[in-house]
Amino acid sequence: MALSGRTLEPIREWAAGIAPLGLDSLAPCALDPTDLIQRGDFSQGDPSVRYHILFVGAHPDDIELGAFFLATQEVVPKSFIVFSHGEVGAARAKDARRVRVEDVWTRVEEAIDSATKLGARKTIVASLPDTKLFKHKDAMVSILRDFRSNLVNGYDHKDVELVVVTHGPFDLHSDHFAVYEAVRAAARPNTPVLHMVIQASAPSAAEELARKTDTAYFIEGDQTKITKIRDHLSNCFPTQVARGTIDLDKVCRDLGTAAVCRQFFLLSSDVPPLPTEFMDLLNIGTRSETT
Repeated sequence: MALSGRTLEPIREWAAGIAPLGLDSLAPCALDPTDLIQRGDFSQGDPSVRYHILFVGAHPDDIELGAFFLATQEVVPKSFIVFSHGEVGAARAKDARRVRVEDVWTRVEEAIDSATKLGARKTIVASLPDTKLFKHKDAMVSILRDFRSNLVNGYDHKDVELVVVTHGPFDLHSDHFAVYEAVRAAARPNTPVLHMVIQASAPSAAEELARKTDTAYFIEGDQTKITKIRDHLSNCFPTQVARGTIDLDKVCRDLGTAAVCRQFFLLSSDVPPLPTEFMDLLNIGTRSETT
């Protein structure tokens, strides 16, 4: 997939300027966050639509790793927001002293290609600096609120309910936590915010975290879904797979076996629970059903 337009040249100029300077010079040199790479719109909003899911990630591939089972559903319309290009990860994967424009731009292309194949109605990739998102909370909040306004205006009715899926307060990655804080600041009091559990060790670790949480949901998986996520990551993030940034065997192993395979989502304690209608539409289970 080739992307073009006004966003390409600024990215080339930005990356060309930082390439000889090394990794430490990456973060301060990011594009103006108002220069958003966007695909899709809400111009054909279906008046029968009741819900819309917004997936929000710090970097390309965060959403796919943390919420693939939910992102593959085709019942409820969805959109993606990714707040950085993942340029630091691209640099580390190739050469810690340099970053090439091709590597950074490839990560952007992969993120948009993945969202498109997952059926996203709208995809936004912002240009905030990787590893420094905590310095740009206001920009993230502004992007999120603009999305909400455009979403409502794009539908023929004003009753569409937004459900947000993003990182959680338990996530130790500084960028992930910064995105969580921005989402919570931007979300309306009655907006459900589900937190992804990006499984880093084993399925048992995710289940243990879910047990310690008042409200936890899960999407049931099976061998077909495990194969599907492997194929999707291979096809949409080939450079990350080739570099070892995405370990396909580990991703599939961490989700569990074909017999016991779940992807968990934790709900913010100060927002209403998921509507029963929404859960039924997507076959979402609750923590109590796992015991």
